[in-house]
Amino acid sequence: MGPPDPLEKDRTPRTWGRMGAPITLPNRMLRARPPCACSASTACRWAPCWGGTRGLHPVPRPEPPARFPQGLLTFGYIALLSRVGEQVAASMRKALFISLLRQDVAFYDANRTGQLVNRLTADVQEFKSSFKLIISQGLRSSTQAAGCIVSLYLLSPKLTGLLLLVMPTLVGAGALVGSFLRSLSRRAQEQVAKATGVADEVLGNVRTVRAFAMEDQQAGLYCAEAERSSQLSQRLGLGIAAFQGLSNLALNGIVLGTIFVGGSLMAGNELSPGDLMSFLVASQTVQRSMANISILFGQVVRGLSAGARVLEFMTLEPKVPLRGGASIPSHSLLGHVAFNHVSFSYPMRPGHPVLRDFSLSLPPGKTVAIVGPSGGGKSTVAALLERFYEPTQGSITLDGHDISSLDPSWLRGQVIGFISQDPVLFGTTIMENIRFGKPGASDEEVYAAARLANADDFIRSFPEGYGTVVGERGTALSGGQRQRIAIARALLKDPAVLVLDEATSALDAESERVVQAALDRSLGAVHGGGPGGERRGPGRRQRSAEPRGRRPARGAQRGRGRGRGWGRRRTGSGPRRAAPPAAEPNGAERPGRGR
Repeated sequence: MGPPDPLEKDRTPRTWGRMGAPITLPNRMLRARPPCACSASTACRWAPCWGGTRGLHPVPRPEPPARFPQGLLTFGYIALLSRVGEQVAASMRKALFISLLRQDVAFYDANRTGQLVNRLTADVQEFKSSFKLIISQGLRSSTQAAGCIVSLYLLSPKLTGLLLLVMPTLVGAGALVGSFLRSLSRRAQEQVAKATGVADEVLGNVRTVRAFAMEDQQAGLYCAEAERSSQLSQRLGLGIAAFQGLSNLALNGIVLGTIFVGGSLMAGNELSPGDLMSFLVASQTVQRSMANISILFGQVVRGLSAGARVLEFMTLEPKVPLRGGASIPSHSLLGHVAFNHVSFSYPMRPGHPVLRDFSLSLPPGKTVAIVGPSGGGKSTVAALLERFYEPTQGSITLDGHDISSLDPSWLRGQVIGFISQDPVLFGTTIMENIRFGKPGASDEEVYAAARLANADDFIRSFPEGYGTVVGERGTALSGGQRQRIAIARALLKDPAVLVLDEATSALDAESERVVQAALDRSLGAVHGGGPGGERRGPGRRQRSAEPRGRRPARGAQRGRGRGRGWGRRRTGSGPRRAAPPAAEPNGAERPGRGR
């Protein structure tokens, strides 16, 4: 060995002395900043002291002309992110709404409207916010951490290997905590949807609430649901805070371990001081990136839960498709309906059958009145004919074709007209409400249908006439006016089968007389064709009765049915008036009202 190089001898103490400053400075800064929060700018300011060693070098401050492209790119990045996020949210809302419209009626029996609306609004909004945060901050932090890990490996493979050995443990612990937080987040969002459902129901029936002076009771009910939602959200916040705190503590421990192991490697001449400092700065960058990711973790949990709730209904397939199946040509459609040994129980009450071995024949050209006790299954018969539900056993045929093989859209849109006991109008004009029965109808066809329903006179008495807005659910109109508009809506499409589910039972005597006259007028005007003057084929509409049926289920006799009502069916030309004999579903005759 030769004599020691004076330059080398002189360089070592200076290097170690200079090492003291950057190592001591972060320790002093720990008193005012979070542990291991040494910033990259601090390292850059001290980088000139590392002369002759590999390390970071100060980055020159960009000049003003260089900042213009940066601002332009920032504008483009934010605009693009906003556009993509809004498009994703809009696509999800449209897909979810279309999926909800396709679901069976039984689906709406099991789910409250407010909860469904909450998924369309709050859940999609939560997912959109999480998506934008993940792209804007999560992606940046992830790529920054990945790039720094590559730099760490180039600086010291041994230190990087030790660092990566600890990461699977942290990832596994984070996965366990994340599973718990996702479950808690889903419960919190379901509770929010429940509170929204209560609010939707109360506000939608505010007149009933006001009539019974139940404002305080309903307010207490909503406040209780909102309080449960708040408690679950607070528990979720505590869980996220604990996860972030523990993850930051673990990351800081990794940095401290890196300093300890790096010092040992440097003492054994396996790592130079400059490389150690570069490794520390890069590892702190990784730590900050991972800390940002842990902060985003809570939002990611909420977004994943919201997205799962949205996708749950987006991918749900209805049991009865909206479209698909055969159709009967109009020139050969007679309208013979038959219930063949039908048994049925509602999906919400599978153990309580409403109909059991029920048979009923409705020949063409007949008007049939089904009478019976409340809950006897009369409305159920109409619902099964509309294919709102599928029979548990038996079949329903139209001109010998099982209706389960026919196109539901064609069946409901062209063959069957339905008027319920409490018709629902949309919050738009009278013209649009009547045209809902036939979207392509002309104004003259709408006027003709309104005249048949005895509605034209009172409609024209309004200042806006057919352009009058009826309010939400038609609350700006009286019960008789709403019923006549509903009759006009059903008559507009000139259906082969007209079903009235106790259409006049909720009206006063005068309104019932006017509505009944409208029904008699519309059914007696079949010789002249439909509302638009279209003539129909012979043998399509007559009015008489020929019901026959089996004994209904015992539960139905005790009033467990879904509704009440009587059906009227028009299927051919014939006499203008015929008093139909009334019959019980079990075959026992009883006097009818002659409607």
